[in-house]
Formats: sequence, C-alpha cells, structure tokens
Amino acid sequence: MATIKRKIIRRGMACVILSTAICANMLGAQIYDSANAGKVESKILEKPDRNNPGRTESTRMEVLPETFFDRSVTVSDIKELTRRSTGIIVGRLIAVESLYDEKTNEVNTKHLVHVQSLLKGNIKNGSTIELEMEGGAYNRDGTIISRRAADTRGVKADVSYFIFMRESESKDRDIATYPVYRLSLGMQGMFEIVPETYTLLPLNTAKINPLVNKYENMSVLDFMNELLTAIAGEVSLRR
Repeated sequence: MATIKRKIIRRGMACVILSTAICANMLGAQIYDSANAGKVESKILEKPDRNNPGRTESTRMEVLPETFFDRSVTVSDIKELTRRSTGIIVGRLIAVESLYDEKTNEVNTKHLVHVQSLLKGNIKNGSTIELEMEGGAYNRDGTIISRRAADTRGVKADVSYFIFMRESESKDRDIATYPVYRLSLGMQGMFEIVPETYTLLPLNTAKINPLVNKYENMSVLDFMNELLTAIAGEVSLRR
C-alpha cells in the first residue's frame, strides 16, 4: 500500500512540475539552427533584398563536416544519465549566440535557458543559465560558417526541454553573467517536449542509441515518473 501511495504522489508531482513549464509553450516554435548536414561544401544562399523589392541578396555559406560529440560513452536509461548529471531541469531556450574558433575551425553555441522547473541540482526555478552546445552557425564577415553534430535535430526557441547537464569547464565560466553548463554526454542529454502530443523527442536521432530507442515518443508523464524514481533512488543512496 505504501508503495502505491508513493507512486501516486510521484505522478502527482510530475503533473504539477510540468504543467507550469508547458502551458506557456503552446504557441509554436522558431528553429534556431538546423544547419545543413554533410560534406565540406560552399554554397550561395539567396533571399529577398528588403531594400530593393524584386531583387535578391546573396550570402556565401561554408558547411563544415559533421562531428560526433561525446559519443565515447552511451547509457541505456535515464537512471544512468541522471547519475552522470549534476543538474536536471525543464527549461526553455530564450537567446542564442554562436562562436567561431579560427584556430580549430569549430563553431559552438551558447544558449540562455530559462529554468522552468528544477529536478536536480542547485539552480533556482525562474533563474537563467547559460548552456554550451557543440555546433551552430556563425556569420563571419558576411560568410555563414555552419557546423552541427551528426544525428541530431535542431533546437527551438520557446519550446520546453528536459536538460541533463554538468557544470562547464570552459575557461570563460568565471566571467560569465550566468552559471554555465554543458549537456551531459553531449546531445544524449536533451529531450524536446512536444506540446501537441505531450510526448518526447530526443535531440539525438541515432537509432543505435539506447536512449533514442527507449524514450522517443514516450509520454512525458511516464518519462517524468521514471526520472523522479531515478532521482529518489540517488537520494536514498546518499542517506
């Protein structure tokens, strides 16, 4: 009986935590960066010229090869991903900045994330954090330098995500305005909440990944229940 009560309470907690986070995000989404995948290539992007109706303006785009970030370790379930994360939140992306390193020819992105619900860690609900992610698109003197991680879907503004993360080891973290984090195990650590169906889409799309196979299209409430169980298990072990 006690076990049944705990399950009912945990499921109730899931509904309360998620209701606030999701209700504000039912108005659609704008894709930040869904850079084209593939081989090294240069191409020309054309779009209407706002200053000269009927004409187009051209922008050169360099698409760097896809990269595989943090693929050295894969985990089979949320329990293990939770163990490897110092912070877990439901969050919404509110701003983005891409950075290009000419020495390494790498593009990385910094997202500002509004913390809608804290599930694990020392972060305040309603606060803002900075989330570092690999890949992105950077405008260098009129040329767009684009790079993305392989087997991933684009992230979106004004959509809620489950985000599994760790404190960043970036050299800039000490001068950053907000606490700086990175995804746990790269793109494996982020799951989009689809408001129309209330189901999950892992940011990672590789079908060989156990997390994709297990959690893609899972009910958000079922996922939340499993996650709260994993977090509760960690608390019990520390006692």
